[in-house]
Amino acid sequence: PPVIAKSEAEITDESQLQGDFRDHVSNQTSPSLTQFYLQVWETHPSVQAAKATVDAARSRMNAASQPLYNPELEIDAERAETDTVAIGLSQTIDWADKRSMKSNIGKFELLVAEADLASIRQKIAAQVSDALAGYYTANELHNLSKSRIKLLERFFNIAKKRYKAGDIGQVDLELAKLALSTSHLQAASTNTDLISSKQLLITATAITQDVWPALPRQLPNIDNNIPDPNTLLDKLPELRALRAMTEASKMRINLAERFRQPDPTVSLRGGREESDVLVGLNLSIPLFIRNTFKAEVNVASNESIQQEKLLQDAFLRARTRYLMSNEGYRLGLNALEKWLTSGQTTLVDRVKLLQRLWEFGELSAPDYLIQVRESLDAEIAGIELRGKVWQSWFEWLDASGEIETWLGLTGN
Repeated sequence: PPVIAKSEAEITDESQLQGDFRDHVSNQTSPSLTQFYLQVWETHPSVQAAKATVDAARSRMNAASQPLYNPELEIDAERAETDTVAIGLSQTIDWADKRSMKSNIGKFELLVAEADLASIRQKIAAQVSDALAGYYTANELHNLSKSRIKLLERFFNIAKKRYKAGDIGQVDLELAKLALSTSHLQAASTNTDLISSKQLLITATAITQDVWPALPRQLPNIDNNIPDPNTLLDKLPELRALRAMTEASKMRINLAERFRQPDPTVSLRGGREESDVLVGLNLSIPLFIRNTFKAEVNVASNESIQQEKLLQDAFLRARTRYLMSNEGYRLGLNALEKWLTSGQTTLVDRVKLLQRLWEFGELSAPDYLIQVRESLDAEIAGIELRGKVWQSWFEWLDASGEIETWLGLTGN
């Protein structure tokens, strides 16, 4: 945790050196965090657009299940030497049952839209999570920079007293003043970074607020008994969408084949000519001679092959991404745990020791500032590492499709 000097009094209590980052996190995924993601999904324009796409796909599926042809009514009346009145009814028959094939394609297109919706939800969650981790990292670094100011303000005040007493020279006093001025510049820089990270969070969430939900206090461990990667990858929304698109493309081949079979039209006609009753039956069948529609079958076949290859490529990419994110997170978490174990206590003790050594005149001002800067730089590195590990965790959740499981939203 960062060095926090909350007052100008001498730092003697380790509680004053606690990191602010831990004030923004909790032990486990909190209900407020879960509700936050639900709120983002409910209001985000991209999710709303995807939901509209699902509704449109459902409507297309319903439209595809309707009969292809409507009956036609024909009425004919003729007044001449012989008056004739006739009425006819004709119906084109879906002989190859194209309707059922179009309906099945519509069902798979609906699955594609639903998988795309899940994919968009997951991608937005990943972007929001990454921005949330960046925001809290920037916030902690800014708090650390403010603590640096307080620490160096106290150093400068004591330096002025020692200068008046003749214990240190003008050079040491100017050095203390310069260090304080530099700390203000660093605080301004971290404040700018904090504002930028907050703006990124607002952009990712499409929500404007001052208080953001807490992250868990401790980073999760990846279960060693986690299912085989293929089991997780099979559930990835983008792969589900591609599989549905592949199945739909295969059905389009069948549909194109069925369109090569002509649909007959049957007509029944009845009427009266003077006193004679007229009845007629007509059958017409298109002759696919000039155009056999073979080209449409070839197009559908090639598109199906293309879709299968895209699915294979996407699976390989997803598997590689999953394995890399898995390994990256494990390495980062291991490095963070080592830093917490080896650096946390020694940093607290080191800052207190440096302060005592300088105040008792056993450490020169330049040496004190160098040692403090190195200690704080180490703390900054630890804060940034923790933020990167959080981002690695969210990358793993996105690559594995487990973010809703982590939030306890499986099935929502």
